[in-house]
Amino acid sequence: MTRSLAVTTIVFGYDHTLATEPDHAYRPHGGHLRTALAARGVDLPAQALSDYDQRLVVWQRPAHATALADLIEMVFTRHNIDCPLPAADIAVEVWERAGDAPATPQAAYTLALLAEQGYQVLVAANTCRPKVQRAKTLADAGLGDLPLIISSQLGVAAPDQAFYEHVLHRCSVAPSRVVWVGADPIHDMAGPRAHGMHTLALLPTDATVERQQAVRCGAHAVLAGLTELPDMLLPLPARP
Repeated sequence: MTRSLAVTTIVFGYDHTLATEPDHAYRPHGGHLRTALAARGVDLPAQALSDYDQRLVVWQRPAHATALADLIEMVFTRHNIDCPLPAADIAVEVWERAGDAPATPQAAYTLALLAEQGYQVLVAANTCRPKVQRAKTLADAGLGDLPLIISSQLGVAAPDQAFYEHVLHRCSVAPSRVVWVGADPIHDMAGPRAHGMHTLALLPTDATVERQQAVRCGAHAVLAGLTELPDMLLPLPARP
């Protein structure tokens, strides 16, 4: 039987943890860029659109705040596109058009319950999205009071050790008192474990390969849903 964890702080990833809709459904693809430019009388040629979409995934990997604006600026330069607005302003509009995957009702309920019980609850994730957009997504789910740590704000992304060090600094407790809950074996299991934190994987029961990889990467346990999480935690000491 898996022992319960004596922790005071819970860090949650976002994609496939708090949000279950596929990330590609909220991708800032070329269609959003073309629409944003068309509203200003600027045409995005088919070759430029293709160039943008082909490079988008690679340019997003660093997960820093200027990634999308840098890509748009590069496309403008390569294809001689004259836009009346700076690329950074266009990038903000593209993100707004793309939207953000919402946190599920179950995630919202679980995180609010844990916070009410006295656990310190944080959300930490890799994303190029502006912090204000992800913060609004959490607020719309009733989680606006939770600390949010995202790579686009920090300028560094998991699995870089600086990302985890920043999270631990925000936690202000010993790593052994922190559990990281997520779905990515490298970012949410191996990285936190290397920094002394406990980890819990959140993966569906039919994701056999991913569940095995999570265990190999140091997951304390693999959960099929957030409803199982409270049973993995020892109750906090009663407040005086």
